[in-house]
Amino acid sequence: MPGWLEAFANHQPMTQVIDAVRAFLLDQRVGTHGWQALAWCLGILLVFIRSPSPSTGASPHVSVPSAAVLRPTI
Repeated sequence: MPGWLEAFANHQPMTQVIDAVRAFLLDQRVGTHGWQALAWCLGILLVFIRSPSPSTGASPHVSVPSAAVLRPTI
């Protein structure tokens, strides 16, 4: 693999997660892969939670109806 492509592949979120899971499953030292995977996951989560919807500008939070609305009527 060319050097530039290897550098790109080594800094992808899935690479860190896969390396961390592999180390856990093989009972090896995780090293920094676990922390890097956690940082990637949190970063991606923050981006998608804080980003407004491109079409409406609304927050992506979903409103959950109250229990009274979910109660069946007889």
